Amino acid sequence: MSPSSGNGTPKTPERKTSGSILTAWRNLTGSRSKISELSSSPATTMTPTQAMFLSQDLSSNVGLPQNFTRLDSFAAIEAGAYTKLESQDTDLDHVTGGPKELGDLLWKLRPERAISERVTAARKIGDIISQYPVSNILAVWHAAKDLLDETENDASCAGFSLLLRCVRPDNLSPVERKVFFESINDIRSTNHLYSRFEVLVALTKNGRNVEALESELPPFLTFLLQASFDAVLRARRKEKKLKTDASAQEEKLFADVLRYLADVAKYNSKIVSDNEFESLFAKIIHVCKKTNSPSDVSGSLELINALITYTHVPVTGIPPCVQLLSDIYRQIESLRKPVWATLKDLFGSHLAQATVAALLDTMRGPEHGRTTYPSARGAFQILAKVIRRGHKKGIPSVSLNLFVQACKSSLVVNFPDYFEEIILFYSDALLAEDMSQQLLDDVDWTELLDLILRCGSVSKIFADTAEAPSTEQPYLLTLNRSNSHQEWERDGLADALIIFTQRLTLLFDRMDFVPRASAIDFFLHLEPLISTSTVQTIVNYYENERLLWLSNPDWLEACRFFVERLFKDPTRPSEMRVRMVRMLRQVYDTAMCVVGDVKVGKLSLLILECIPDEDDPMVLDELGGFAVEIVQSGSKDLFGSKDLFPRVLEFIRSAILKHENTTLPVIPTVVDRLSTSSASSPVLGSPSNVLTRAVVRMFLQNVGLRAWETEQFYDILLEVAGRQSSPSDARISALKLLFRLRSDANFAVFVNSVSESEDIAGLLSRTTETATSKLATTDTPQSSHTRSDRDSPLPEQRTVSGGSSQPSLVRHKSTRVLAPVSPLWMYPGPRGLPEEPCSQPSSVLFSTFILNEDTDLDDNVVLDVGRWLELVISILKQDVDWEVYSYTLVHLGAQLANGTIFAATKPQIQALRSLLCEQVKNSSFQEPPSYTSLRKSDVAVCIYYILTILISYHDNFSKAEEDELVRAFLHGIGTWESTSNWCIHALTVSCHELAPSVGKSLDSILHKMSQIITQSRVQMHVLEFLAALSRLPELYKNFREDDYKLVFGICFRFLQSSRDDRDKKKTTSPPPNRTASGTLRHSAGSRDLNALSESTARGWQTFTTSSDLPQYVYALAHHVISFWFFCLKLDDRPKYVPWITRNLTYTESTGSSEKEMIEEQGLVTIDMMQRTAYTDRDETTRDGNFAKPSDGQVLKKSWIVGTSILTIETAGRTGISQVTFRRPSSTRYSVLRPQLSLPPRHQIPLTTGLNAEYFYTPSYIGVLPDDIFQEFYSPYSISRLPNTPSEPPILLPDDEATKRAISTFDRNTTVDSHKVGVIYIADGQQAEPEIFANVTGTADYTSFITSLGKLTRLKGATFNTQGLDREFDTDGEFTIAWRDRVTELVFHVTTMMPSDLEQDPAGTAKKRHTGNDYVNIIWNNSGSPFKFDTFPSAFNFVYIVVTPTSHSSFIETRTKLPEDDAASNRFYQVQVLSAPGFPNISPASSPKIISGKALPDFIRCVALNASVFCLVWANREGGEHISSWRNRLREIRRLKEKHANRQQTQSQLESGSRPPSTPLSTGGERNSVIGAVSGLIGIGGDRRPTPSMRDSGTAFKRSSNITFMSEDNASRSSLTSHDERQGSQ
Repeated sequence: MSPSSGNGTPKTPERKTSGSILTAWRNLTGSRSKISELSSSPATTMTPTQAMFLSQDLSSNVGLPQNFTRLDSFAAIEAGAYTKLESQDTDLDHVTGGPKELGDLLWKLRPERAISERVTAARKIGDIISQYPVSNILAVWHAAKDLLDETENDASCAGFSLLLRCVRPDNLSPVERKVFFESINDIRSTNHLYSRFEVLVALTKNGRNVEALESELPPFLTFLLQASFDAVLRARRKEKKLKTDASAQEEKLFADVLRYLADVAKYNSKIVSDNEFESLFAKIIHVCKKTNSPSDVSGSLELINALITYTHVPVTGIPPCVQLLSDIYRQIESLRKPVWATLKDLFGSHLAQATVAALLDTMRGPEHGRTTYPSARGAFQILAKVIRRGHKKGIPSVSLNLFVQACKSSLVVNFPDYFEEIILFYSDALLAEDMSQQLLDDVDWTELLDLILRCGSVSKIFADTAEAPSTEQPYLLTLNRSNSHQEWERDGLADALIIFTQRLTLLFDRMDFVPRASAIDFFLHLEPLISTSTVQTIVNYYENERLLWLSNPDWLEACRFFVERLFKDPTRPSEMRVRMVRMLRQVYDTAMCVVGDVKVGKLSLLILECIPDEDDPMVLDELGGFAVEIVQSGSKDLFGSKDLFPRVLEFIRSAILKHENTTLPVIPTVVDRLSTSSASSPVLGSPSNVLTRAVVRMFLQNVGLRAWETEQFYDILLEVAGRQSSPSDARISALKLLFRLRSDANFAVFVNSVSESEDIAGLLSRTTETATSKLATTDTPQSSHTRSDRDSPLPEQRTVSGGSSQPSLVRHKSTRVLAPVSPLWMYPGPRGLPEEPCSQPSSVLFSTFILNEDTDLDDNVVLDVGRWLELVISILKQDVDWEVYSYTLVHLGAQLANGTIFAATKPQIQALRSLLCEQVKNSSFQEPPSYTSLRKSDVAVCIYYILTILISYHDNFSKAEEDELVRAFLHGIGTWESTSNWCIHALTVSCHELAPSVGKSLDSILHKMSQIITQSRVQMHVLEFLAALSRLPELYKNFREDDYKLVFGICFRFLQSSRDDRDKKKTTSPPPNRTASGTLRHSAGSRDLNALSESTARGWQTFTTSSDLPQYVYALAHHVISFWFFCLKLDDRPKYVPWITRNLTYTESTGSSEKEMIEEQGLVTIDMMQRTAYTDRDETTRDGNFAKPSDGQVLKKSWIVGTSILTIETAGRTGISQVTFRRPSSTRYSVLRPQLSLPPRHQIPLTTGLNAEYFYTPSYIGVLPDDIFQEFYSPYSISRLPNTPSEPPILLPDDEATKRAISTFDRNTTVDSHKVGVIYIADGQQAEPEIFANVTGTADYTSFITSLGKLTRLKGATFNTQGLDREFDTDGEFTIAWRDRVTELVFHVTTMMPSDLEQDPAGTAKKRHTGNDYVNIIWNNSGSPFKFDTFPSAFNFVYIVVTPTSHSSFIETRTKLPEDDAASNRFYQVQVLSAPGFPNISPASSPKIISGKALPDFIRCVALNASVFCLVWANREGGEHISSWRNRLREIRRLKEKHANRQQTQSQLESGSRPPSTPLSTGGERNSVIGAVSGLIGIGGDRRPTPSMRDSGTAFKRSSNITFMSEDNASRSSLTSHDERQGSQ
């Protein structure tokens, strides 16, 4: 289709000038045309004729004459047309037509006339010719044609204006046309180009009619094209220089010329010969090369399109044409569609293959200098489009092989953009189905991939590739790693290579064997750029083709190349590189069995040498695993390389040190990778951490086999743990192993499988439970510094695959960080050690030596544990890394508990004790960072725990050091809020282990406790300490009266504080119930005690289920009073009774009145004091044969006297009586034998009548029980008590109900009876059946249980055996029992019970007892930590676990330890494990180390306290637990209440008065209390109470703690003397 010949030209973008055609063409696409439209008005400088001409329509539609041919026109001329013209009269007189004035004007036009006249005449004649038909126009023009030669512009313009009028008529003859054309063609200058062009356009009717001009027109057109282009170039230069718009006329002229030429070609296709075509095309090429205007190129393109479409294009004209079109296509994007349309015409013609060949030759041209780079690139783009559309109609086919060769030939100049375009084309071809198949079928892949490599080699991402790629050999690409910490210099060429490799990877499986090999070579050359999937393809190829295995003759070199080109690239994904290592390890395993040691050694070194340069934790983990395998297999001997083991260590050590004090390098991404770790992958941490864990594995695998190697690993771990510049996670990994080092009783080193420190970890919120309730720090104000966010890589970047996400924390003592930081260690957390350690102690590594004849000094090594302890001291002293410091605080105590590991470190132990004591004294230990929400007191608790463990090392301390240790514990009481309990627990242990030092500071300790007893969190622990102290007479043997009163005063102050809290609760609304979660953080800390609720004389009935702990503490306070009362000397006890009694009484306000109150606990305590104030021989037994038959009939009566039941059995004849005193705290039996004698002879008979004879018979009743009773109780003595109403004794009826009540009362024992199980777990035992099958234990266990109590026979036992059979020895012949004057403990010892493995293999008979015991003592000699669920039971609340600090087997304890000294010389870890939800109430809730000598007493005290609390806990749902004493008191009260009304009613009826409305006298409860106390004070005929007795019976008033210490002592009168029969149960 011909281009439009309209008036306008399309607008083009604004052009930009340039110094060269190349630069100009590159900028043409963004230019905007400044050229005027063809129809725009002429410039102001134009002549009127020109303006008139421009106003006319130059696009006439008049066609050529139908009969016009080139032959006819020239024949007419040759026939003498010119002769006829010359022969005609040239006089203008022959011109006809027009107006009259035409003649005059013609006359003036003559040559002889003046120029001015001629100019005027010419213009007027032109107007006439345009308006009138004038004949003989040729004569007119003959007269005026010389005006064209005039130098004056007006004359020339007038001549061209006249000529323009002359050529416009449609009826011009060929001669006239030729004459007029020659008029403009004969002008040899370039002047008046526009006028000449106007004449030509008018003459040829816009190129449609070229009659008579066929031969002369093409050269003139060529001239016109060149001349107009030169003119426009000059005008543009002038315009640029003058900065004016002066080129509009020339721009319009050139555009019109181009359009005219296209019209000529369109309507006159046969006038252009081959030579003229080439000449014209050369001018077009010249124009396109020289111009800077897109419109020029656009017009030229329209002309070319017209020439190709409408004229004959010679074959020789195709190459220049194609070159030009390629050039335009490349440089002017806006003209690509017209260019493609032109080319489509060629492709659709017979010249299609010639055009393709020309395009291919154009691409090859730069190689030989025939074409330029833009032409070659344009040709590439055109051919690429042809190939993409090859399946469409009208598009020729192109050989891809020829295209590849042409592309390679075009790579002469270094143009990365062009190379990128080539790569992207082939990338698209790989993706297109039809093109990819053509590539697979036809292309030489070696050539194609070589082309891509050459194109990609100039990328900036590769080193030393500034030059253009060579065309002779493949280019081996090398990644530019000049600065690994900086980003790679990324460019588009690299991106194109990436895309190509990715798409080639997708096509890989469809390729044949040979192309696959070429593709693999190609991938390896581009290794830095290939994607994860490509690497996967390469690795799969290596694995499938077995290139690394021994079937390949060059397997070792292949492995080396594999490592160098693939594995060592740190940008590869972690999973992929790990797979590579595993493949190499498989090769190694195979080679170990086949080839020689030398090659295997080279392969192992090839792999291990990667360790120092590796930064990827996942890869390092695999490499470390290989190193572990090498070390474990003993390869240093296999390879004949004695230095292999040191080299492995050096590789690891250098890699660990490499990452000190540095952050991981960030290597930018070239290709987006998959995530380097999956959700299930373990968190490996920093590279140093990975290698440290590898060393830990080596240590674990060699500790029992190779002493020297293990010592080397130990040195590395010490070095890592001690360097503060090492990453924190690496240091902690080393510490995890070092803190688990233990040794057994033979000092053989082993690694503990568990950390044993989870409870202590809770102190620092390192457990799941405690971490959820962190408390804000309160010790110091928080800093405003925050931890900066870690920079994340940009989307186009990637870090080293598998890099650690763990931040490098900067911790300073003076800088507080608020942002939460994820801790590096936690409970429960990932497994502490990378693999499970061996359960057997090492046979070659020891913590010290016991030199004997069997000691082998050559094979055995002593581990320098002192260096480790020095490192610990350094961490505690100066380390600022909180993660390391906190881990050390938590785990040091558990390791110190194993005394044998530090048996040879006396100086270090002394230094550790000195450091910690100094730190707690000066508060110089590290303060937790603010983000932990911990307080300094939490750290102090951990330090005190370590000091508590250090008590077991007291043999290493001097007397002064022991004293300082005790003072440190004393300092911690009250100094920090959380340390008091821990220090009290430590002092409890010190009472057993450091008795002299505790005795020296005991006065200060008691005073400190008296100051803090009102603090709810310490009350229980203070009282338990006092209870334990009461059982250690060596400590208080030098107590004075003030010391005893200080102890009692502590208890009184607690009771008073508790009552005050209870009173406060009465006046305020009750607080909300506390839930189990509370705000507790520390698993071993104490729980705040709830305020005491209101209690009456009935005790704790009003407590809720949340009050279990206060119940226990309140009862414990009264127990402590009882225990210490027994500690008083017998002579001193009476004077304490009134004082203690007053302090157990309190005043309760009721409205406007006050009442004196005393609680049940106080009543039974007073009863106990009255009972034991004058005797330590208070155990009696009933004598069933106290009277003989001759003594007469025995009568029995019972009375309630105060708060006791007095029963008298009297033989009526002789008066011998057995008196039973049933009190809340005891039952005492006495026999009274009156010394009867015959009356004097002079005395009259006592009876007369029948009785006189009856008097002397045995059946005569001469003495009644009432007679004996009145000797002990007189109503007159009661009535004479000041302020005490009369409360007569109550006679109980002699009926069955009374007998049953008293029988029930007698079943309540006079002591609180408890049961505790004792279970022995032998070496390696874990299952319940095998544990219950034990019938014996180790020597130290046997020594322990025999010291817990007394061996007691069960058959016929009269005490409460707590369910043990007393008749048939079903539960064994003996048991262990213990009793004091308050409590009784019966131990269910499983090893003393028979085992029937056939009938009862599960040990059900034994579990029948221990499974129902609230408290069980576990002697754990299994070598493993005891688990609470070992013995499933709903009633086992507490396990007291005793574990030897140094494990020994059963045989070792028998053969190496003297049985009589088996336990006393050893130390044991004691820890109380409680059921879920059960409060921690014991000083051993955190592990304590106790010597074997003190162990039985300590365990017994802990078990007793635990049993008491368990009884409270077990009854929390149904009410409170009532002690035996209180239960006896309640039984007495029930009898008293039952029979008091009956007796009062009967008395009043006998006296005729009305019975009262209340069962008691007006004194109410107060009178009953005072009456009870009075009844307990003394009983005796007419005796009156002493003043001290009256003081104890009067109204008691509450007093302060000072009063507790300053009351005068009182004395108590003795009881009526009587015979007392004593005995013990």
